[in-house]
Amino acid sequence: MIKNVFFLFFLVITFGFSKNNSITTDTNVSNNVQTTQKILENSKADNSEKILSSYSENLNAGISAIDKKNYKDAIVFLSKAIEIDSKLPNAFFYRGVANYHLTFYENALIDFNNNIRIDSENFSAYKYRARCWFSLGLLNEAIKDLNNALALNQIDAEIYYYFSLIHEKNKDLKSALSNISKAIELDNKNSEYYFLRAQFKIMFKLKKSACEDYQKAFHNGKKEAYDIIIKECNN
Repeated sequence: MIKNVFFLFFLVITFGFSKNNSITTDTNVSNNVQTTQKILENSKADNSEKILSSYSENLNAGISAIDKKNYKDAIVFLSKAIEIDSKLPNAFFYRGVANYHLTFYENALIDFNNNIRIDSENFSAYKYRARCWFSLGLLNEAIKDLNNALALNQIDAEIYYYFSLIHEKNKDLKSALSNISKAIELDNKNSEYYFLRAQFKIMFKLKKSACEDYQKAFHNGKKEAYDIIIKECNN
């Protein structure tokens, strides 16, 4: 079983990514695949009792492991689910999420590609794939996938949050501010959004408004905002 999983990873990486050298080097891909292979090999010795018999059992166990941030266990369960039935999309998606959180971005891309191939309407897969591209520094690819996600869901705040980060990287602060403001319209309890908008407002010399956002960031749980409020906003 383990050899089959490794062989599948090898085929997809070799033929799916060799045409785009900007994604990563062969060495990095090999290292990531070897790391994933090691997770699966260790599971055979240490976690074999955890492997369940049906697709749904392994899928649910994988999702539960992700919720607990046990991403390596999640990969074990979800790989078993894929082995049982590779025609269903959800295990690919959640294994992609686990790979993303382990910073195995190339492996995550493979999983999100497979999910989208089976279910092209999953906006979350496009959004997560955009996050992988962003983490790899491939901003144009990230923009394409954020637009794909946006076409399927116009009310997801995180899409606009990532647009704002990309615009910041591209030195387009006006668009960055506009997009993070849109994210806050859709989710007014997210401390990270207020904190980021405050930073943008400081760049535009909008100190009073920035301090209001730092206050909202702090009240919504962003502890780092407190020192800024004390230093910059109380004088």
